[in-house]
Amino acid sequence: MTKNNLDFMYRRIFKPGDNPERVKQKVCQDIFISKLTTNKDLVDKVVFKGGVVMYELTSGKRGYTKDIDLDFIKHSIEPEGITNFINQLNQSRIYDNITIQIISTKPLNQEDYHGTRVELEFDDITTTFTLFVDIGVYLDKVSIPDKIDYELKLSSNTVEIPIDSNNLSIYEKMSTFAKFSTDNERVHDLFDLYWRLRYMDYDIKKVLLILDQRLVYSGYFKRREIIKQRLIDTFTDGDYLKEIELEDNWTGVRVEKIVAYIVEFVNTNF
Repeated sequence: MTKNNLDFMYRRIFKPGDNPERVKQKVCQDIFISKLTTNKDLVDKVVFKGGVVMYELTSGKRGYTKDIDLDFIKHSIEPEGITNFINQLNQSRIYDNITIQIISTKPLNQEDYHGTRVELEFDDITTTFTLFVDIGVYLDKVSIPDKIDYELKLSSNTVEIPIDSNNLSIYEKMSTFAKFSTDNERVHDLFDLYWRLRYMDYDIKKVLLILDQRLVYSGYFKRREIIKQRLIDTFTDGDYLKEIELEDNWTGVRVEKIVAYIVEFVNTNF
């Protein structure tokens, strides 16, 4: 049995108590990133974000994520551009017995996000796993992407991948609460936001510049002070906090302390 067999790799990662589907998705994520990082031209076209990044930044504390979120840089997110990207991934010599095929693409046109959801199938002839990849367009002109060493569970090796800047991530996590307040269903953003503010470096001037450009100068809100009050009202709404307490809080910090920390940040800096 080849060690590049999907079932073998699944068993290598799986531990008692793990969600089997999440482990399959983790296998696919590692294969995707392994193939990608053998091609510098492809690496230069992407910026990783979301759960895959948070998993690495928290040394696995956040847990496995179900998909990959990334932005293309100067590369089309139309079906033809995505097909070309996947074809180049399949030219990699690593895990060359595993092919990646596009099963479907779906436009994502949300108020705060425009991109494409791609369903990928990973096939080693005998077994297939499925992974979703959400692809957007990288538009930030204030902060340049960062880079981190990403540990591949399949090989215990590390590869360097580009990730969105913490300044941009803080804005994006905060903006969902500013826009949707207690109607925001992405409550897990609260835990990511807290962790990024508490444990990572950021440039508050750049965070606020991104916020002003996207939420004030765009006309979404008239003044930054309105955003400030909306955030404070959201994070002090008792019923909403009760909903958040029901979520999977991977931080190990009580929701009460998390929102107090974020409210202090808003009061101090806005």
